[in-house]
Amino acid sequence: MIHRIISLIFINIFIFSTIFLKQSIIDYIFSFSYFKKYEEQINDWKRWLYGRSKEIPTPIIHKIYDRNQELIGEYTSVVGSYIPLNRCKKLPWINQITVISEDKDFYHHKGVSIKGIIRAMIYNIRKGGLYQGGGTITQQLARTLFTGHEKSFLRKILETIFAKKLEQEFSKEEILCLYLNKIYMGNGRYGVEEASWFYFNKPPENLNVEEASFLVGLYPSPEKYNPLINIKLALQKQEIVMNKLVTEGLITKEQKTKEISKFIQEYQINPSENDSGKIAQYGASKFFRLNKAPAVNEYVKNFLEENIVREILQNKGINVYTTVDLKSQQFALNALREHIKTYRKNNVDLYEKHSLDKNLVNQIEGVLVSIDIPTGYVRALVGGYEIYDTGIMNYRIFRMKRQVGSTIKGFLYALALERNIYQIDSTVVDEPVTFKDYKPKNWYGEYLGEIPLRKAIARSTNTVAVKTLNQIGIDYFRDEITQTLGLSFYDANNRFPRNLTIALGSFELTPLELNLLYAAILNQGYKITPIIIQKIETEDGITLYEDYTVQKNISIVKPETSASILELLRSVVDEEEDGTAGWIGKLKKENPNFLPYDIAGKSGTTQIPPEIRKRYNNIPGVRDSWFVGMIPINVTTIWLGHDKGIPFQGQAVPIWVDYISKAFPDPIPEKFPQIKKSFWFDNFRKQDFE
Repeated sequence: MIHRIISLIFINIFIFSTIFLKQSIIDYIFSFSYFKKYEEQINDWKRWLYGRSKEIPTPIIHKIYDRNQELIGEYTSVVGSYIPLNRCKKLPWINQITVISEDKDFYHHKGVSIKGIIRAMIYNIRKGGLYQGGGTITQQLARTLFTGHEKSFLRKILETIFAKKLEQEFSKEEILCLYLNKIYMGNGRYGVEEASWFYFNKPPENLNVEEASFLVGLYPSPEKYNPLINIKLALQKQEIVMNKLVTEGLITKEQKTKEISKFIQEYQINPSENDSGKIAQYGASKFFRLNKAPAVNEYVKNFLEENIVREILQNKGINVYTTVDLKSQQFALNALREHIKTYRKNNVDLYEKHSLDKNLVNQIEGVLVSIDIPTGYVRALVGGYEIYDTGIMNYRIFRMKRQVGSTIKGFLYALALERNIYQIDSTVVDEPVTFKDYKPKNWYGEYLGEIPLRKAIARSTNTVAVKTLNQIGIDYFRDEITQTLGLSFYDANNRFPRNLTIALGSFELTPLELNLLYAAILNQGYKITPIIIQKIETEDGITLYEDYTVQKNISIVKPETSASILELLRSVVDEEEDGTAGWIGKLKKENPNFLPYDIAGKSGTTQIPPEIRKRYNNIPGVRDSWFVGMIPINVTTIWLGHDKGIPFQGQAVPIWVDYISKAFPDPIPEKFPQIKKSFWFDNFRKQDFE
């Protein structure tokens, strides 16, 4: 033990002696071939701060705009924070708080702090090991860039030498700026820019004193103080940092108390329940410095990587112009997130009651696809509650296939009208039926007898839908879906069963595909091709891509059929018809300013077979909830479900209402197309047209 202590004393004395290495000695050390490569790296990092390094990639920022030239995203193919020196100078709180909290003598030492080394020596000797090194900001930077974090005698010596070299080659401002770019901030985020967007969804320039203090509090041990794991400990560290600001006279004690209280309130933090509230609530993508439309921006990123030459992406800024409307996109994001948040909260007790992990509710997710008609422009696109780097948002929109349930019935009845099996004023019979061994049942558990077709659509009657498919033909129905979606024969053959259950949506579509079926209905029966990117050009005006798509007159159903099915689908949101979303019509009648235009839609849910439900302890609920809503110039599809297919309780319809009522708050001149009504229908629904 005595020998170990003596060894530690000599080791720490040796480390201490490196403080007094003169510049000439440092230069001599770096003249050796072993250090030459590091000297060039140091020069590269210096050039990097000014955007001039050829060896270390300097992120090229590609800008993404909405249809009104509003900036919705800033994308870079180089992952990691990049705050050049000129931006670093505009981070007053981060700069000041970092120095005060991490290295109070930063502007006075030459890379190594004498007081810090002495304090570390005493601590190491007492503990009988090499635990501390009195690390200054410069030493921490040297450790990050060159030596790694292994606790060893040699590493500590090299760290000190590199710190001295950095102090020779860099100004204090440059060292601090590079440090702010490279420091690890937890949850896979490096540098204050990535951290600022991840934790607070804002650039570091906009951080206030309490937010900056919170981030700086993560420096020493971002895993220990991870707010997503232990928010109470993170808040304690924030207060410690802010106490140092009080000591330095930058804020008063009263200000500190007020700002911390405001911080907790603003981010809806509940320390007693270890709830971090809105901190990192929606996550972030490392590829985007600005990300106001996550799913759209992710789509753009993938498109650029697949279609634009890599050398251009890495050397020249690009401007991408999309069809998205930023205001509508923000309404869509907020609507989806707020309702999913509520559904997650409401399902906690249900999951616990059935012995399921309550944290599984965090995988209740949603999708929103909103397309304008007749242009086919995608107005808004949301791929989920949270933002990830993995591409999951676009997966849910473009590739995730789920059974569509009763939402397919609108398209089914459109084809029945097209083939003159029904007229708009037809009556149908809701009764028990059997087709070989298949006996469809109604979700409402009874049979209504002879009813108008409008009523069958409003109530989403299963027996009538199956009889309708039997009349128009399974192959015809499958072929029309295939044509409308532009699928291959092979794809359609694998996805669409050849049995009558497809009348009830027993097959799978993506949210975008379901939207396009109804887009064709709304577009007077003509197929719609969705458009997201209008134009891509370099920052100096060279066009790299332009979408020349013209919506072709590929007819799915006749315009008069389109008008008729739209009229019938109004019954779904009609309270008098007992529509599955009739409450919308009730609100519309009570308030003339609520959705002041024609509306129609189709809801649907999918159930889980009993044998599968047993896996989840017979928990009640649905697997998927859908709603396709239409107004004269837009069709929007909502999907709500659990990523793992676990039953949940919640509805897609309110999300559509929330989004549409805000995206289109005022009356619009367009109306659903007029239809030729028979005398019977004219009198039967007279009240609807007065």
